[in-house]
Amino acid sequence: MFDQILERNKPNLEPSRLNIKDVNGNTIIAYGQSIMNLNFNGKQFPQTIIVCDISPDAIIGQDFLLHYINKIDYQRMVLQTSLTDIQCWV
Repeated sequence: MFDQILERNKPNLEPSRLNIKDVNGNTIIAYGQSIMNLNFNGKQFPQTIIVCDISPDAIIGQDFLLHYINKIDYQRMVLQTSLTDIQCWV
């Protein structure tokens, strides 16, 4: 996903000191991190993004959920914030 951002729009990455593992205990290499605005339905959510080579393209972390999400509606597949509803699992 990061490699799809136009070069002129890519943020500079700072080194990441995180030791990231997958569910099997294998190391995931982090290329760096940057503070970026996530845009959902025209609403901005500033967040530290860690750039890794993973599949699926992105994982929303617990830090984002705890800071921004008021309710997870599993029946509608929606994350509810105070600003907007974020449709997920599409």
